[in-house]
Amino acid sequence: MSDPQTFFATYLIATGEIVRSGACRQSMVAAQAIHAGEAALAVGQMVADTTDWVNAGLVEQRPGLADVPTTKPLAVDEDWVIAGVPDGSEVWIDGVLAGTTDATGLTLSFPLAAVWKLRLIPPFPWKPSDCEVTVT
Repeated sequence: MSDPQTFFATYLIATGEIVRSGACRQSMVAAQAIHAGEAALAVGQMVADTTDWVNAGLVEQRPGLADVPTTKPLAVDEDWVIAGVPDGSEVWIDGVLAGTTDATGLTLSFPLAAVWKLRLIPPFPWKPSDCEVTVT
Protein backbone atom coordinates (compact mmCIF):
# COMPACT_ATOMS: atom_id res chain seq x y z
CA MET A 1 0.00 0.00 0.00
CA SER A 2 1.25 3.45 -0.92
CA ASP A 3 1.78 6.13 1.74
CA PRO A 4 2.65 9.24 -0.28
CA GLN A 5 4.33 12.34 1.02
CA THR A 6 1.98 15.32 1.45
CA PHE A 7 2.02 18.84 2.80
CA PHE A 8 0.19 19.50 6.07
CA ALA A 9 -1.00 22.45 8.15
CA THR A 10 -1.45 22.25 11.92
CA TYR A 11 -3.79 24.93 13.22
CA LEU A 12 -5.61 26.13 16.32
CA ILE A 13 -9.19 24.89 16.16
CA ALA A 14 -10.59 27.99 17.92
CA THR A 15 -9.13 30.55 15.50
CA GLY A 16 -7.79 28.77 12.41
CA GLU A 17 -4.30 30.18 13.06
CA ILE A 18 -1.65 27.96 11.45
CA VAL A 19 1.01 27.10 14.02
CA ARG A 20 3.07 24.57 12.03
CA SER A 21 3.31 23.37 8.47
CA GLY A 22 5.53 21.07 6.50
CA ALA A 23 5.55 17.72 4.75
CA CYS A 24 5.05 14.19 6.04
CA ARG A 25 3.61 10.82 5.00
CA GLN A 26 -0.15 10.91 4.46
CA SER A 27 -0.62 8.44 7.32
CA MET A 28 1.14 10.84 9.73
CA VAL A 29 -0.89 14.01 9.07
CA ALA A 30 -3.19 13.59 12.10
CA ALA A 31 -0.14 13.02 14.34
CA GLN A 32 1.08 16.56 13.57
CA ALA A 33 -1.55 17.95 15.98
CA ILE A 34 0.38 17.40 19.21
CA HIS A 35 -1.22 19.93 21.60
CA ALA A 36 -4.76 20.23 22.91
CA GLY A 37 -6.84 22.51 20.74
CA GLU A 38 -4.92 21.73 17.56
CA ALA A 39 -5.96 19.91 14.40
CA ALA A 40 -4.00 18.98 11.29
CA LEU A 41 -5.01 18.58 7.69
CA ALA A 42 -3.40 17.57 4.43
CA VAL A 43 -3.06 20.46 2.01
CA GLY A 44 -2.19 20.55 -1.69
CA GLN A 45 0.78 22.87 -1.35
CA MET A 46 3.07 24.43 1.21
CA VAL A 47 1.34 27.03 3.40
CA ALA A 48 2.70 29.80 5.64
CA ASP A 49 1.39 31.09 8.96
CA THR A 50 2.15 34.67 7.89
CA THR A 51 -0.12 34.55 4.82
CA ASP A 52 -2.59 31.67 5.33
CA TRP A 53 -5.15 30.42 7.84
CA VAL A 54 -7.72 27.63 8.10
CA ASN A 55 -11.32 28.75 7.73
CA ALA A 56 -14.09 26.11 7.94
CA GLY A 57 -11.60 23.34 7.14
CA LEU A 58 -10.09 25.07 4.11
CA VAL A 59 -6.78 26.92 3.79
CA GLU A 60 -7.36 30.52 2.71
CA GLN A 61 -5.20 33.61 2.42
CA ARG A 62 -5.37 35.87 5.44
CA PRO A 63 -7.04 39.18 4.60
CA GLY A 64 -4.99 42.35 4.45
CA LEU A 65 -5.94 45.93 5.20
CA ALA A 66 -6.91 47.13 1.72
CA ASP A 67 -6.81 50.85 2.51
CA VAL A 68 -3.26 50.92 3.88
CA PRO A 69 -0.64 51.70 1.21
CA THR A 70 3.05 50.92 1.63
CA THR A 71 3.86 54.66 1.35
CA LYS A 72 1.75 57.74 2.07
CA PRO A 73 2.61 61.43 1.56
CA LEU A 74 0.95 63.89 3.95
CA ALA A 75 1.26 67.53 4.92
CA VAL A 76 2.00 68.47 8.53
CA ASP A 77 -1.22 68.10 10.61
CA GLU A 78 -3.20 66.76 7.62
CA ASP A 79 -5.84 64.22 8.68
CA TRP A 80 -5.59 60.77 7.14
CA VAL A 81 -8.75 58.71 7.58
CA ILE A 82 -7.95 55.00 7.16
CA ALA A 83 -11.08 52.98 6.42
CA GLY A 84 -11.58 49.30 7.10
CA VAL A 85 -9.27 48.95 10.11
CA PRO A 86 -10.85 46.39 12.46
CA ASP A 87 -11.67 47.28 16.07
CA GLY A 88 -8.87 46.25 18.41
CA SER A 89 -6.04 46.93 15.95
CA GLU A 90 -2.81 48.14 17.51
CA VAL A 91 -1.37 51.34 16.02
CA TRP A 92 2.42 51.56 16.22
CA ILE A 93 4.33 54.68 15.17
CA ASP A 94 8.11 54.50 14.99
CA GLY A 95 8.10 51.34 17.12
CA VAL A 96 5.96 52.82 19.91
CA LEU A 97 2.41 51.69 20.62
CA ALA A 98 0.31 54.80 19.99
CA GLY A 99 -3.10 53.29 20.67
CA THR A 100 -5.74 50.72 19.77
CA THR A 101 -8.61 51.27 17.37
CA ASP A 102 -12.26 51.13 18.37
CA ALA A 103 -15.62 51.60 16.66
CA THR A 104 -14.84 55.26 15.90
CA GLY A 105 -12.34 54.27 13.17
CA LEU A 106 -8.81 55.50 12.62
CA THR A 107 -7.72 59.03 11.77
CA LEU A 108 -4.05 59.95 11.95
CA SER A 109 -2.13 63.19 11.61
CA PHE A 110 1.54 63.92 12.18
CA PRO A 111 2.76 67.15 13.83
CA LEU A 112 6.25 67.31 12.34
CA ALA A 113 7.81 67.03 8.91
CA ALA A 114 9.59 63.68 8.98
CA VAL A 115 9.40 60.12 7.73
CA TRP A 116 7.27 58.05 10.11
CA LYS A 117 7.00 54.26 10.27
CA LEU A 118 3.39 53.16 10.77
CA ARG A 119 2.52 49.56 11.64
CA LEU A 120 -1.05 48.38 12.12
CA ILE A 121 -1.52 45.04 13.86
CA PRO A 122 -5.15 43.99 13.54
CA PRO A 123 -6.75 41.03 15.30
CA PHE A 124 -6.26 37.62 13.70
CA PRO A 125 -6.88 36.62 10.90
CA TRP A 126 -5.99 40.00 9.34
CA LYS A 127 -2.36 40.49 8.37
CA PRO A 128 -0.34 43.36 9.85
CA SER A 129 0.31 46.32 7.53
CA ASP A 130 3.31 48.62 7.32
CA CYS A 131 3.39 52.08 5.80
CA GLU A 132 6.11 54.69 5.47
CA VAL A 133 4.48 58.10 5.97
CA THR A 134 6.39 61.05 4.55
CA VAL A 135 5.21 64.29 6.12
CA THR A 136 6.28 67.59 4.51
